[in-house]
Amino acid sequence: MASLILTLPTLFDLQTHGEKLTEVTKFQTESSWYLDLFAKQFIGSFDTTKYGAIPMIFVGLLPFILTILFFTLKSIKFHVKLIYAIFFTFLIASFYIEALDLFWQGMHTPNMFLHRYAWIFSTLLIYTAAEVLNRLREIKIWNFLVSLFLVVTGFLATIYLKSHYSFLTDLNILLTLEFLVVYSLLLLAFIKKVYLCKSICHSNLFIYNG
Repeated sequence: MASLILTLPTLFDLQTHGEKLTEVTKFQTESSWYLDLFAKQFIGSFDTTKYGAIPMIFVGLLPFILTILFFTLKSIKFHVKLIYAIFFTFLIASFYIEALDLFWQGMHTPNMFLHRYAWIFSTLLIYTAAEVLNRLREIKIWNFLVSLFLVVTGFLATIYLKSHYSFLTDLNILLTLEFLVVYSLLLLAFIKKVYLCKSICHSNLFIYNG
């Protein structure tokens, strides 16, 4: 009953004026481009909260790298990877296809803060990254190199074509590259440490059995 003071005026307004569903007039969402996914992973990157904004999906470079690693780990079952891949693909497609974008928002174009469902993508990044953190000891050099190659390729392509992203500054690029190097070195050092520990354990076991 206490909430009626808020819900009743809203109900009366909708009954009186109503609100038409937004018509789908084009296939692609406004201002979207091929490398949006990487452009919004640059540290400090921000365009706008108004019309023409691309999804705000930044949760940090490390979760982004670990998410790619997620799909290279053998301990994660194929059908699990497939389900996550389909979900990620559907969300990314929603950022680009206007009909899907409107579907997520009840077929109504918001006045500000476009792509309000983008938090689901960010949450998935964090969740898959957490799954990889639980399996850090399983990461091999080739897992790391494949993931790093994809991330670096995407970032370099975005830098080369940054004319499409006016909000990307030299500072954004510099900070991103610096943190990318730091995270890469830390992951590489951890992988080598795990390999070294395994080698020592195997050697000691061999000597003991001998």
